[in-house]
Amino acid sequence: MPIYPSLGDQDQDPQFVDKENLDFHLQTNSPCIGTGRDNGDRGALPFSPTDIVDNGQLPVGFKLLGNYPNPFNATTTIRYSLPGASEVKLDIYDILGRKVQTLCNGYKPAGEHSFIWNAEGFSSGIFFYKITAGEFEQTKQMMLLK
Repeated sequence: MPIYPSLGDQDQDPQFVDKENLDFHLQTNSPCIGTGRDNGDRGALPFSPTDIVDNGQLPVGFKLLGNYPNPFNATTTIRYSLPGASEVKLDIYDILGRKVQTLCNGYKPAGEHSFIWNAEGFSSGIFFYKITAGEFEQTKQMMLLK
């Protein structure tokens, strides 16, 4: 049994708003609306910005900023700064010190970065986020309230 219901003609255009400007939101008359799992939109992906914030200046040093909002319900934004390109690992831990998720594990260019953590499947409580970038390592605390 297929996970998703059939659209019929698989070559049917999903009717994106503006392909030329890379705006891939579905139009209200798209045949993909309501055809995905749990009546979601087929092909729609959650938005998780992870781009560099370009303010024209590079950071002077490594910095792990406080997440916001904190406390949070479901999602929170974690920001960090890199003075130079580096391998970066950003992990989330529960109160018992068990790693529950890795948000980032790879090479990142110099600048300010942000990740959104969606904690929808987790229970309320205190969590920690830890960054390791080169020789820099720092951990901060956050609170999930549902």
